[in-house]
Amino acid sequence: MLGAQQKPVDLRRSRAAFLGPPKAGKSELHSRRSGIVYLNLDDGLNHLDVYSTELVTTWEGVQEAYKEIREDIHQGNKLEAVVIDTIDRLYEIACDEVARRLKVPDISRLNDYGASYHEAQMLVMKVLDGFHGDLGLGVYLLGHTRTVEKDTPQGIKVTIQESNLSSQMQRKLVGWLQFIFQLDLIPAELISLEKTRDKKKVGQFADVEHVLYTGVSPHLLCGGRFYTEPPAYIPLPRAPEGWDRVLAKLQPLLEPKKTASKPVQEKPEVPQPAEAEPPEEAPVEDLVDGK
Repeated sequence: MLGAQQKPVDLRRSRAAFLGPPKAGKSELHSRRSGIVYLNLDDGLNHLDVYSTELVTTWEGVQEAYKEIREDIHQGNKLEAVVIDTIDRLYEIACDEVARRLKVPDISRLNDYGASYHEAQMLVMKVLDGFHGDLGLGVYLLGHTRTVEKDTPQGIKVTIQESNLSSQMQRKLVGWLQFIFQLDLIPAELISLEKTRDKKKVGQFADVEHVLYTGVSPHLLCGGRFYTEPPAYIPLPRAPEGWDRVLAKLQPLLEPKKTASKPVQEKPEVPQPAEAEPPEEAPVEDLVDGK
């Protein structure tokens, strides 16, 4: 029988992006987890004690790193997920590879209606599909964001946090990802609040707090395939508790809601009308005599 099959999602083996400005804690979030390997592309792991590949700067290096991780799994290392640090750099390396194959210094100089960029995007997606589909790993994409101003359809200017990736690469990733989270630093521990001459409020803060945004917002690109609406954001303590808190808050929201099955009601029996008795047939003799 055909029907909608709701299956729980394991966040530890999911396809998720963790975006945010530099120093927002993207790399640190997964640094104390077991079963994690980092694909080191951006040389930003020097301050962390993590299991990672050597620094990769070429597409040949990406392929070699993929083979090493695959061999690691075949040798019995129980890996759960690979962290792409960062997806911005992976896309840049793919663009450089396409330029090398076409024997041009930069594909931005080509007037090929975006065909070369499309080829670079396909290289990126092939690697991601290999990690998730062929090796069975969760894939976490770390990416940088920038602050930009955009106009809404109503003509209102809004400030949003946007990925540094091209819009075409973003569209491909949004369709592939199950979750998009944003990390940021927000002020904490307000010390004083003053008003300026133009009546603006200016606060002084003693510290900042790391947070992870989960829900859709006009200022952020984030959201996911939750069965229950998640909190707007999750405060993150320092590692190693950061990921544990995220998992504790979000994993229960990925379980399908159990709906009680309705008992089958038996249809009441409808009384059937009594069958009319057939009229008594006249004897054959009476019919012959015409009676």
